[in-house]
Amino acid sequence: MNDMPSMTEAVILAILANGERFGRQVRDEYRARTRRSMPIGSLYVTLERMEQRGYVRSRMGEASEKRGGNRRKYFRLTAEGHRVSERVSIAILTRSRAAPGARLGPLSLIAGGIHV
Repeated sequence: MNDMPSMTEAVILAILANGERFGRQVRDEYRARTRRSMPIGSLYVTLERMEQRGYVRSRMGEASEKRGGNRRKYFRLTAEGHRVSERVSIAILTRSRAAPGARLGPLSLIAGGIHV
């Protein structure tokens, strides 16, 4: 796939680059990084689209009495998701090096721990 992910997808890729997460964890980390809330329904629509594009894979966790018998849906990056995440990181680094001292704006939300 040659197309780049949307900004929302890029943030989610960065979150999942740190390992498998269930939906609410992704949503909470998204809010922490972007300072914007995302309805859980919108998050799952985005994650389903990312799964269709081959960026993530999902699995259902075990049912838990603690959660009323409900199961969590876990997401992790696929090999393609890791490649796309790496391309996004390279684009951020390239842009920041091309304009030293420039603010990355929304791209800094994706970069997470990248410092240049």
